Amino acid sequence: MAYAAIIIGLFWARSAWVALLGFHAVLLAILFIAKPSIPAANLLKGFSIPYLVGFLLLGAGGGILLFLNWHNYSITPDLSARLSAIGLTSSTWPAFIAYFTLVNPWIEEYFWRGYLGDPSNRILPVDFLFSGYHLFILYDKTTWPWILVAFVSLALVAWMWRWAARKTGGLLIPALSHMAADFSILLIVCWMCS
Repeated sequence: MAYAAIIIGLFWARSAWVALLGFHAVLLAILFIAKPSIPAANLLKGFSIPYLVGFLLLGAGGGILLFLNWHNYSITPDLSARLSAIGLTSSTWPAFIAYFTLVNPWIEEYFWRGYLGDPSNRILPVDFLFSGYHLFILYDKTTWPWILVAFVSLALVAWMWRWAARKTGGLLIPALSHMAADFSILLIVCWMCS
């Protein structure tokens, strides 16, 4: 259903907001129905300065790599027009970035690393499920080889965030790292498209 929300929002409604809010509504509905045993308070547990520094760098590294390699990633030259077509314009970017940065990481971390979390050290299907919906977001914005690189990279990041949650005993470090990733990537995309 979460994948369906992204597909409906991006390809039927042609709206980044519909996709994002629909995705969040589905995740929250699943959590409400499933009533996970992991308390939401785990989102605020697991603070550690060494982990915080390392994982903030990991998260922000996504935006830094995007900036440094923008021209190497085969990003479509009309990206600004494609984003504008789904409602991401100079007037909507600030609110979208704020919501995506301040709300999305908490919902996703509680769902993917909390509710669907697993103490295994191995990369698991849940890591690829997290990564998979990003394929729809990247579709028509770069070439398939780069989309596949992003898919594998995001699965590895998902595994690392699961590892951090296990090591710190909470979801705070993964959520803050996720915030850094979301903010840095969206800021670079917004800046490069302006």
